[in-house]
Amino acid sequence: MRHTIVLFAMILLSFSDILTADNFKLANKAYKLGNYEKAINLYQTSLQKGEESPVVYFNLGNCFYRTGKIGKAILHYERAALLSPNDEDINYNLSIARVHTIDKIDTTPQFFVFNWFERFTDTFSSGAWMKIMILLAFSIAVFGIIYMYYQNLQVRRYLALGIMSLFPLLLLCTVFMYARYHEERDNNYAVVTVISTVIKNAPNTTSNDAFVVHEGLKMKIEDTVDEWIKVRLEDGKVGWANKNDLEII
Repeated sequence: MRHTIVLFAMILLSFSDILTADNFKLANKAYKLGNYEKAINLYQTSLQKGEESPVVYFNLGNCFYRTGKIGKAILHYERAALLSPNDEDINYNLSIARVHTIDKIDTTPQFFVFNWFERFTDTFSSGAWMKIMILLAFSIAVFGIIYMYYQNLQVRRYLALGIMSLFPLLLLCTVFMYARYHEERDNNYAVVTVISTVIKNAPNTTSNDAFVVHEGLKMKIEDTVDEWIKVRLEDGKVGWANKNDLEII
């Protein structure tokens, strides 16, 4: 009986995988035919079934862009970029979509060291940084083992130099991986998905208006109170936005 249940579960899982793959293929077909609304529904069904990937988010972004929903397009391009930060197509389409936004926010000047650190951290996903770390750690271990058993002084000198060179790289990769992992996990940014929304000075409808933002603007999330989200713009402006007007990346 137990074997029957396990077999039945495996069959169900396989069938589910087939359906998910079929959804993706049907969505691609609908997109090529220009049936963007149908493609959106099929891509979203794939996501609901756990088929999360940069390709699905990228294709969803393309569909929303084609239907004129710039906020939703930017949202999904951002989600794709979070999973694949170095993808040229994703970054290009994201930059094109941003051209159509109304709000052009001047960023607060940042110390060049922090800019360098952020750019370098975003070079790879946390998973890719982890693979580099494992490769470096393995190389150090191999060099260390050879060093212990090899008697030639010249070779031992080169091995020691190699270990001393790789160890700082391993430490740097660890820092980059940790920073990238927390960036992916915390995911504390949101995109405006309505035409416009009023940002308030306090988390209630009766407070004074702080400023207005428009569709497609990306904002940093700092706090949440009931149906309100405290947001910060890149120029330093802070206020409270209605949760229904934003979607978290």
